[in-house]
Amino acid sequence: MGHSLDFFPRPHYQSAVTDSYSLTFAAKTTQQSDMPGTWLISAQTIDRSGHVVGTGRGVDFNRIVSDCPNLAAPGGGIAPDPANIQACIHSAGVHVVATVQPASRYWLFQGIEAAIFLGLAGALVVVAFWWVQRRTT
Repeated sequence: MGHSLDFFPRPHYQSAVTDSYSLTFAAKTTQQSDMPGTWLISAQTIDRSGHVVGTGRGVDFNRIVSDCPNLAAPGGGIAPDPANIQACIHSAGVHVVATVQPASRYWLFQGIEAAIFLGLAGALVVVAFWWVQRRTT
């Protein structure tokens, strides 16, 4: 179970990194957003014109059908030919734009959060000490 720092301040400790890469079967997994431990903040699949054609790393082929005349399945089948999918992705300029916090920032973020919690604990100790002193006099 996380805490509120997971969603509000943590993404802003340092500027996130934007990673853009081709969405192809042959693409290597060396993108920053695919590295182990990387925190994926958001990802969208967009076409050459900048239109969103899928959330995450998926593609809604209905949105790019005009760029893909050969996308129909061979012989009336359900699944299109993988080569046609590859050609469609290439002709439409489909790529993923991901916003991430790299795994290399893990310990920095842990240190920032430790400092936040230690500061809050210190402030509570001061308030408690002040409150006790006020009540005993």
